[in-house]
Amino acid sequence: MNRLTALRTMLWAALMAASSAAVGAPPGGVPGIAPGSPAPEIAGPMLRGEPLRLSGLRGKVVLVDFWASYCGPCILAMPEINRIRTDLHAQGHAQHFEVVGVAMDRESDKAEQFLGRVSVDYPIIIDTLGLAAHSYGVWRLPATYLIDAEGTIQRIWYGFGDTFAADIRHYAEAFLAARDGPDAP
Repeated sequence: MNRLTALRTMLWAALMAASSAAVGAPPGGVPGIAPGSPAPEIAGPMLRGEPLRLSGLRGKVVLVDFWASYCGPCILAMPEINRIRTDLHAQGHAQHFEVVGVAMDRESDKAEQFLGRVSVDYPIIIDTLGLAAHSYGVWRLPATYLIDAEGTIQRIWYGFGDTFAADIRHYAEAFLAARDGPDAP
């Protein structure tokens, strides 16, 4: 790792530590993340897309997906998530829905190689130190969180199964409809 990369990683580590403290993480513990909890901040070096912070997406329904190159179910989940994003954007929700991937690989080159095999169109943050994963209490991959336009976690999925994509699509569409109100097309 070159000096610039090491410096950036340390800077993001400090920012993420401050974010964890801001959401009430107990000392040495993991905050209780459940539907209804405020979504902890996510930010870090980018593998794909322009730099972003989760808080900068307030007003949008956001799907946050934690994954790793060594995760077999992630290989199945990511194309489904990408398809949902593509479909919702094509239906006119590009300004109101986003997906943020969080790569949990310790080495960014492994995540890059993975993305060469499993292509996605959404932004990817690299969480080499595991700070975002810790603040979300990730214990299984993939770990996927649906966050409403106010920044509240509404649904959580751990792993990948037969109803994964249909469930995500259903709830994303429901929260987009709630965000847009009853008079929206």
